[in-house]
Amino acid sequence: MGKKFLAGLTLGSLAGLAAWTSLDDKQQSLIKAKVKATAFETMDVVTDYALNALDIADAMVHDYGENAVDKMSDITDLVKNKKDEFAGHFVSDNFDEETADLRAALKDAKDDDNDDILIDQTQKEDK
Repeated sequence: MGKKFLAGLTLGSLAGLAAWTSLDDKQQSLIKAKVKATAFETMDVVTDYALNALDIADAMVHDYGENAVDKMSDITDLVKNKKDEFAGHFVSDNFDEETADLRAALKDAKDDDNDDILIDQTQKEDK
């Protein structure tokens, strides 16, 4: 197959050279101008597509970066709020009230005839 391709390439090149030399100077200059114009138009189109692709890629990267920053900001705010909520639970002014409410709820749970688990250690159980 390599020999057939090489032979076809050689014969095609020789036929093109023979056709080119058979043209006069005016026809050759017209063909050169047409090939040059086509090459420049092709390069313009390729450049436009490349610039459009770069614009699209840049927009996607920019949008991804903004989305990532927004999501990270949301996560940071959520963590900060949870931390403040957790810390506020232990330093709030009504901590004693909450503790008393919790003890009362636990005592009520103990009064439901569940004597097998000791929940409130402030009062000793009679055995």
